[in-house]
Amino acid sequence: MRAGKLDRIITLRSRVQTKNDFGEMEESFKDLGKVWAEKRDLRGNERFVAQQTVGRVDTVFRIRHRTDISSLSELICDEENYEIQGILELGRREGLELQARRRSE
Repeated sequence: MRAGKLDRIITLRSRVQTKNDFGEMEESFKDLGKVWAEKRDLRGNERFVAQQTVGRVDTVFRIRHRTDISSLSELICDEENYEIQGILELGRREGLELQARRRSE
């Protein structure tokens, strides 16, 4: 994997279960760390639903190989949250291709 194309810093986050003050289980995210990535937007669309404009952007991020990422993870790039939809291995543990969808909040 060529370092020259890894021109963005993203934050990887893992989903964890924690107990709140009432003893109920809650989902939250724990930072796994910041890594260099290549970002490539694939497609996007926008539609009008329930008197709101809803947008969706599908993006691919390429990073160096890691073993602590799953499809339950998320990432943050340029202050935008992305849900990881799929993970593909590049080469023999050279890198990962993270297929992600930007969350519209």
